Amino acid sequence: MGGRFSREAPAAAPSSVIVEPSLSEALAAQKASRAASTSAAATADSKSRAAEAAADETIRKLSAEFEAERRAFHEKRAAEVEALEADTLGCVKRQVALLHSKYDFVRPEAKPRCTAEEQSVLDCYAARKGADALQCGPVVDAYSACARRVVDDLAASLAAAQQK
Repeated sequence: MGGRFSREAPAAAPSSVIVEPSLSEALAAQKASRAASTSAAATADSKSRAAEAAADETIRKLSAEFEAERRAFHEKRAAEVEALEADTLGCVKRQVALLHSKYDFVRPEAKPRCTAEEQSVLDCYAARKGADALQCGPVVDAYSACARRVVDDLAASLAAAQQK
């Protein structure tokens, strides 16, 4: 008998298929419709790809122009800054030379001053500890007067050097 679940070999399929004419026309129309929609989608897809490619090319072109302008701006600005630095360096060098010419002089080695007065103050304080230290007042006054004379001499010599 050969049903669906039987172990017998199925019957051989007929060698030719008979299709009704209306069904073949419907299949042909459906196939043509699919081909038309596929070609329309392909055309739309190729148009969108072309538009994207044109937009990408425009972006690349504008980006290159922007980079060129930016590079030119930076080079111009770097040249301006370099010129300003050179000018400023020249001004600073002139100022340094002027200051050196005005104030560069070799000061003689400072000789110790008021050493005798200083030693007498130290001796007085060493000899009198405690309440007797107030008796060193005249010795301290002499040291203070000597120090004032040294300061006055230094001020006078600086004033004379500035007037030159």
